[in-house]
Amino acid sequence: MSSLDLQYVTELARHAKSGDANAFAELFAATHQQQYQFCCSFLQDPYLAQEALQETYVQALKNLSLLQDNGLVVNWLTQMTLRICLKLKQKHDPSMPENPESITVPLAGKQYTLHQLMNLPFTESQVLIFKSYCGMRTGQIARLTEMSKRDVREYMQSGLKRLPRLDTTEGGRP
Repeated sequence: MSSLDLQYVTELARHAKSGDANAFAELFAATHQQQYQFCCSFLQDPYLAQEALQETYVQALKNLSLLQDNGLVVNWLTQMTLRICLKLKQKHDPSMPENPESITVPLAGKQYTLHQLMNLPFTESQVLIFKSYCGMRTGQIARLTEMSKRDVREYMQSGLKRLPRLDTTEGGRP
C-alpha cells in the first residue's frame, strides 16, 4: 500500500466540497484502497468489504459538506467505514447484538465496549479496535494504517491509559 499524500488529499476534499466531481473521483482513487483493506480486515469477507466500501463513498459524497476539517478527510472516511462495517456485520450475522457498538472486547485484562473504543481519539480507537476486535498483530496494524510499529504501540498504550477514565455509567459515553 502506498503512503497517502495528505496535503493532496486535503486539497481534493476542499475541491470536492465545493462541488468538483473530478476532485471527488480523485479522492476516491487516492483513498479507496486503504478503506477497502480496512473493510477486509474488519469484515473478513471480500464481498461484504466491497459493499461496505461502496456505501462508505456514497455516504461520503452525500455528507462531504459536514466535514469540518478537510485535513481529517481520511480519518472521517475511516470512521464512516467502521460504522458501516458494523452495520453490515450486524445485518449478515444473526448473533450480533441489536447495537453492535455494545459488543465487548478484551484489552489488557479488562472488557471494553466498541462504543468506548470509538470514543477515543481516532488513531487510538483505530489501533485498539484492530487489536481487540479484529485480532490483528502490531505489524499488520502498522501496514494497514501506514504507521510504524512503534507508533502503533504508542497509540495502543495512550488509548489504554485513557480508557479507564471513560465513564461506563451511560453506555460507555465519556
